[in-house]
Amino acid sequence: MQIRNKISRTFIFLAWTLFLANAVNAQDVNTFYYMRGVPQVYQVNPAIQPDCNFFFGIPGLSPVKVQVDNDFGLEDVIQYDPITDSLVFFLHPNGIREEILDRLEDTNSFTADFSTSLFSLGFRVNKAFITLDIRERFGLNFDYSKDFLRFPMVGPADGEIFDINMGVDMTLFNEMSLGVSRKIGDKLTIGVRGKLLFGQANLNTSAMDIHLESSTDAILVENDFSINTSDPYLADYVAFASAAPIATITQDFDNFDIGTPDFDEIKSMVINPDNMGLAVDIGVDFRVFDWLQLNASVVDLGSINWKSGVVNLSNTSSYNFVGVHTDIQQDDFFDLFLDTLEMTFDNFTTTATKYKTALPTKVYAGVALHPLKFISFGALSRTDFYKGDIRQQFTFSTNIYPIRMLSTSFSYSIIDGTYKNLGLGIALKLLPLNIYLLTDTGPSIYFWPPEARMFNFKLGVNIMVGNPNKKNKRVKVYDVPLVD
Repeated sequence: MQIRNKISRTFIFLAWTLFLANAVNAQDVNTFYYMRGVPQVYQVNPAIQPDCNFFFGIPGLSPVKVQVDNDFGLEDVIQYDPITDSLVFFLHPNGIREEILDRLEDTNSFTADFSTSLFSLGFRVNKAFITLDIRERFGLNFDYSKDFLRFPMVGPADGEIFDINMGVDMTLFNEMSLGVSRKIGDKLTIGVRGKLLFGQANLNTSAMDIHLESSTDAILVENDFSINTSDPYLADYVAFASAAPIATITQDFDNFDIGTPDFDEIKSMVINPDNMGLAVDIGVDFRVFDWLQLNASVVDLGSINWKSGVVNLSNTSSYNFVGVHTDIQQDDFFDLFLDTLEMTFDNFTTTATKYKTALPTKVYAGVALHPLKFISFGALSRTDFYKGDIRQQFTFSTNIYPIRMLSTSFSYSIIDGTYKNLGLGIALKLLPLNIYLLTDTGPSIYFWPPEARMFNFKLGVNIMVGNPNKKNKRVKVYDVPLVD
């Protein structure tokens, strides 16, 4: 068997680990924070009131959000091979593997985020604005050590030590929220959104570590796995899979009849009171002068309790292959390692203990200048907190409103130490129909596709009516609405 097939088998087993452990690092598009004509801006700052008296979001489209983020770009994994005059994957025998190893940090991550609105409604009551939302959210965060990729590249050698550490957080949940923002005087607006969360499925790892040491006469492999899962519909299958030999599972996977859920099962999956959580968003909007605006907000401060369909998996083991020389062929080494993984998977301990996961909290702080009624400039700081990890983003935007029915934004962002991030936003108002599309990275992918590490966009379609300032004779620069 060729070495790349061995590597594929290795990653299949690692992927199976992730399945047994059966995302949340939810991101949002920063470009629309200071962009008018987007009613759902309260989702990043509940104090900011939409420029209308009433809006209704088209179900499934208001908004829908997609984001994928990785710590290295396409140019790192797809390389030019002068020998074959073609592009090759970095694990190809002709690939320059040292380049990607040099770019990797001690801990790296891959994240994906998706959300769609099932119901979105907002209306004004005097100085207050009330919003109601129902959203379906999915998030995935996969952290991995440098040795996760170094291991299949280097293989066994005398004195080599590999610490293959992985972390997975994958969550699917339903969010119901009620938000209220209120103006206090002419300058200050405060807002809060309470969220009721219903967990549908979760995979969360507190440990997924493989330690490997090689010497001239032995190979030591130590495993430490601690995995929590909650999936009421698949709980029986996960329990079965955790106790069955891995060879049986991989051979008979297609024959396992999970069955089609009935209406009651679907209802319990969508809204499961056993897997319930709470979260809150808090925001403030302060107009120092007509031309100067300050904002701050905290988003997704909360957690979900997982009690239904819980399966906890754990394994701590050690294998010492005495008499195995490190000068063995790499093919034989991968056979040995895969056999070790099979023994590991066949020795999981299972329990059913409830657990809790926290949402990744975001903190925003920004300032906007409004020198003229048709243009504004914004600077935004965003800090993400996730399992003790802190990630920083900065976004600078120019927002132009050439005509009442059109709002545009051009942004530049520094995201996790990457600097080629150009964003674009456009919101169009056609009578009561409001359509917007925003991205922090779309133009960057067009100009520098090999270096792209992140892609996101946000799309919304609303029915949006009412002019909150129509009765005011003196309309301030920053209050010029985009609707009649």
